[in-house]
Amino acid sequence: MKKYQRMHLIFIRQYIKQIMEYKVDFVVGVLGVFLTQGLNLLFLNVLFQHIPSLEGWTFQEIAFIYGFSLIPKGLDHLFFDNLWALGQRLVRKGEFDKYLTRVLSILSFTS
Repeated sequence: MKKYQRMHLIFIRQYIKQIMEYKVDFVVGVLGVFLTQGLNLLFLNVLFQHIPSLEGWTFQEIAFIYGFSLIPKGLDHLFFDNLWALGQRLVRKGEFDKYLTRVLSILSFTS
């Protein structure tokens, strides 16, 4: 199990190096994520400025639930975001064979 965890960390480091290769694209992507989350919280703030409580729920409680709901979404993207590529990109384009000849499990390369 530790071997797979270590390999997964190596894959994550390589992926970060890959996406940081184009610095402007990386910065725009990170800013886009922060802008999206900021606008979502701004929307909730504007909503609660006009309506102090919704069925007893306050802004802080709704913001907590919103933030807490992002945890499973983040875990899903971290571990399973590339599973769609298995059939779409690898099998259809014939790139799947290079993963079949490696020592690790095929699913280790998709997450």
